[in-house]
Amino acid sequence: MTPRCVPRLLAVFCLTVVLALLCCETAQAQANCGSITLCKPYEKVGPACERNKRMNLRFVLQTARENNFTVGAEVHHVTTYGFCPVVDQLSSFTLTGAPFLATSYTKNDTSGKVTNHLSLGMTPRYLSVYGFGASNSTHFPEKGVSRGTVLVAINGSDFTGVVNSVGVVTVLSLEIGLNNGLFNYIGASKASKRAVVNPNYNASLCSNGSESSGSVNYCEKEIFMPVAAKVVQPAKVGFIPTCDAKDICTVGNPRIYTCIGDIPGQKNCGVYRSDPEEIRDLRMTVLVSYYGTDSRRNVLTSGGKNPLNFVSFVKTNALYAIGDRISSLFTGNFSVRL
Repeated sequence: MTPRCVPRLLAVFCLTVVLALLCCETAQAQANCGSITLCKPYEKVGPACERNKRMNLRFVLQTARENNFTVGAEVHHVTTYGFCPVVDQLSSFTLTGAPFLATSYTKNDTSGKVTNHLSLGMTPRYLSVYGFGASNSTHFPEKGVSRGTVLVAINGSDFTGVVNSVGVVTVLSLEIGLNNGLFNYIGASKASKRAVVNPNYNASLCSNGSESSGSVNYCEKEIFMPVAAKVVQPAKVGFIPTCDAKDICTVGNPRIYTCIGDIPGQKNCGVYRSDPEEIRDLRMTVLVSYYGTDSRRNVLTSGGKNPLNFVSFVKTNALYAIGDRISSLFTGNFSVRL
């Protein structure tokens, strides 16, 4: 039998999470970049991030091939969303039109009527965060390797059996871990050379003062060997799954939301749709939280307020309802299309 105190505890717990969500909504409503200097934690020279000041945050979305633009002779299939969140303030951002841009396109027929269509030959589409790449390519995260990029749209027929359908991620969670206001690439190193004992050293074979005989170096006691660069990801930076290890959505009713992704146990909540009109009404929301320390060594605390962390601990109908509330609350649009 369930103890009487459990419903009461759940009620308090639910209230706590909902309050966190409401605070998150208020925080994003205050965003206004203006002409202030924005921190860039992915740059070695910064500016480093300081708590309660704003950051330069840009998302780059791969779009359907029909949604393209040309620069010179090169065709691009991307769109960029720019934000300036307050560091260490739990925030959510809606990427306006992202589900539609990634999977569908608009066409004018001969009569002048505008119609919406699913992309032809739909292939996986990714969302990346500028500057969230590995130590050897910080500006551009590498898909399949970096947590700074995530799969957000797929061909639905491969997973549902429904022809002409697509899967779209609708809820994402992004962690931003800082060390004194900058990203921390622990253990990263550039390619270099190091001196080692020459196993071929032999003074008697070193003739006429030459350093080598043929291709073998007999004269040098030490030789320099190349050392490969050590590439690492920035610590605690990037997207984290909104589905659990069993690929069950933790931020919404699993009967409504499914898990979409290319790696089992690391997928994100989304839906499958076949009607581009319905896709146009979908929202792609990113919840952003912070960890670590800022440039003044203040400890960042918003990560502890992330409601997705609470939902992942307990599986109850009440918490699934909270998950649904996450999607319904994050309806504000504070994006700046660049």
